[in-house]
Amino acid sequence: MPKYDQGFGAVWSDAAVFYREGNGTSVTDYHEHDFYEINLILSGDVKILLGEGSTEGTGCRIVLTRPHSPHYIACRTDTLYSRIYLMFTEAFVADLFPEWGQLSAVFGDAGRCATLSTM
Repeated sequence: MPKYDQGFGAVWSDAAVFYREGNGTSVTDYHEHDFYEINLILSGDVKILLGEGSTEGTGCRIVLTRPHSPHYIACRTDTLYSRIYLMFTEAFVADLFPEWGQLSAVFGDAGRCATLSTM
């Protein structure tokens, strides 16, 4: 089971939820890890690198990454950046959802990013 410390002093093993707000991002490089990650970007002028592609801009977005898919989310330091992110292992979610084999396809091969409309 992976153990991962995002620098916030919280080590987790199955699933964790974090909130990040500030100027700039907490991760400083293009990276990968051995768990799934769902990022809900709430604000900031953000550049997202997934696999071979990238997207950038402002507005709410959801970013999905599967284990071992390289990714990087970088925010300009002159804008307020906030996001909620959920990290979980495949074993954790597969125990909860027998359909996980089909549901995991939404993460794509190299990650996915979708812009969300706000009301």
